[in-house]
Amino acid sequence: MNTYRSIMDSLVPFSYKIVQAVACGLFTGLLLSLFVNALDRTSAFIASLDNYFWALPLVFLISHILIRNHSKDTLDKGTDQIVSAMHTQASVLQKKSVPIRILATFITLIFGGSAGKAGPSAQLDASIQDLVAGAFSLSAHLRRRMIVYGVSAGFTVVFGTPIAGTILAGKIIFGKSFVYRKMIPAFVSSTTALMVSRWFDVSNFKTVIGYQLDFPLLFFVILSGIFFSLHAVLFILLLDLIEQSVKKAKGLHWFKPLVGGFLVLLIPLIFQSTQSLGLGLETIENALMGESLPLYESYLKMFTTSVTLSFGGSGGILTPILFFGATFGNFFGSLFHLNPALFAAIGMGAFLSATTNTPFAAVILVTELFGLSVGLLAVPACAISYFIVRHMSVYPSQILRKNTTLLLNEEANQSFNIKHIIRKINKKDRKKRS
Repeated sequence: MNTYRSIMDSLVPFSYKIVQAVACGLFTGLLLSLFVNALDRTSAFIASLDNYFWALPLVFLISHILIRNHSKDTLDKGTDQIVSAMHTQASVLQKKSVPIRILATFITLIFGGSAGKAGPSAQLDASIQDLVAGAFSLSAHLRRRMIVYGVSAGFTVVFGTPIAGTILAGKIIFGKSFVYRKMIPAFVSSTTALMVSRWFDVSNFKTVIGYQLDFPLLFFVILSGIFFSLHAVLFILLLDLIEQSVKKAKGLHWFKPLVGGFLVLLIPLIFQSTQSLGLGLETIENALMGESLPLYESYLKMFTTSVTLSFGGSGGILTPILFFGATFGNFFGSLFHLNPALFAAIGMGAFLSATTNTPFAAVILVTELFGLSVGLLAVPACAISYFIVRHMSVYPSQILRKNTTLLLNEEANQSFNIKHIIRKINKKDRKKRS
């Protein structure tokens, strides 16, 4: 009898979490499907216009003014802002921030700002879930749970990978304190959101890549892990350098976005190419098809992404990370006369692993997108790139236990005791309720 009662006592709360997760997945899946489809179709239309990128200085200025004047809590990159808020407060965004963030991201991306849609999508979902939780006066613990559901669903709808989306959300938000068994409801939310997005024909890049495994190929996979890690460090340092330079620069705040927009504008004018602008999804698809791509486009994309996110543009960073992995991997495969499509897929996982400290999620993402055989082959590259770059991250607020890397001995991230912080938040919440 005691065993039965114990089972029921555990089953009822868990069932409540599952119902909550399904409802969250249905709502966020619908919301994000509309957002992503509108973004993709509008971007395609704008890109068909001649010299559409001439609007970038004005777009950066508008985005900067919107965020600065109406949504000051979204000055950070989308996902990083969630990470910071989850560790320091019970709420993520103010009510007015949601439409402001959507509008700023939308105009930045459709006119060629180099950023991603996964971060803003995750932040949008997290914000909506936080608002819903606030409307029903839920506790801080329940609000954080719903926020994680929203972030997981956001990543999943954009990438089409429910397992990787769930793990990625958990590892980015909670870092070393991430517990897999507690993410089961988040996985349910992600799967539900993905099913809804399929009804609205949200597209994701998936392909089947074949190869024949041998020792020379395995050697080059290991070598590629070193290659990807070096470029991951380069991107993290470049992004941080430009961000810090912009913050330290003196002058009128509205003048900086104009400068940033002009810097990005120069790239297509000088190089007669727009591959480094916008989301870059077409370039990723070309890399996965094995087409030959110029290496300098990857470095230009690093520059335009860093400038966009530092000078007033709004957007995420995960899609550019996949762009870097795919294009650098394509180049690596072509350089050694290997399958460029295979190393483009491996590069996507390795670059994600290195820049976000999520090796397991990166392997799962490659597996869900390209099949088990490619996912297994990506394991050495993801592990090596993570080990070399470990504890540096594109998310400054990500919780990491140590602040050193194999290449650099510097404080790249703040170190928090997450259990202590969450304990303090729960203590404050109990005082409010009493």
